[in-house]
Amino acid sequence: MTRPDISHSVAYFACFNSNPGPEHWKALKHLFHYVKGTADHKLTYQGNLASNELFLTYTDASHGDCVDTGRFTAGFVTMMAGRAIE
Repeated sequence: MTRPDISHSVAYFACFNSNPGPEHWKALKHLFHYVKGTADHKLTYQGNLASNELFLTYTDASHGDCVDTGRFTAGFVTMMAGRAIE
């Protein structure tokens, strides 16, 4: 099972593995509560295979977005036959 709805949060938390602060733990507990409440959610893939472009990828970045480190954050989504995949 894949959880693209939490992938950005998980990647962001990974930046603080070596030295998490109290605010990181609080946010992580919030994420766990969200995951527990949405455990029965799932993705159903029904792509349009007749599409002219089989794969498309979109990216976005925010430079200096992280207030703790000043580093940038980035994300992407890959589309297959008109539907998002991970």
